[in-house]
Amino acid sequence: RTGNPQGLRRALTEAFDVPPTRIIDQAAIKAFSLSVFERTFSVTDALNVLTLAVAAFAILMSLLTLAAMR
Repeated sequence: RTGNPQGLRRALTEAFDVPPTRIIDQAAIKAFSLSVFERTFSVTDALNVLTLAVAAFAILMSLLTLAAMR
């Protein structure tokens, strides 16, 4: 870990002849993956609500059908 990522990037590029495109910012990748991970929970919650709504509608329609048949 470093407090000066640009300086480290420059030092690696100069010392080992590493192209700047080969150096990966792991903190940015971690932040992106955590945001994707959090979005999956949002999607899962939305799908759970949708599933419960469809089930409730189906139960309601079944009860109304039974009431109409009596």
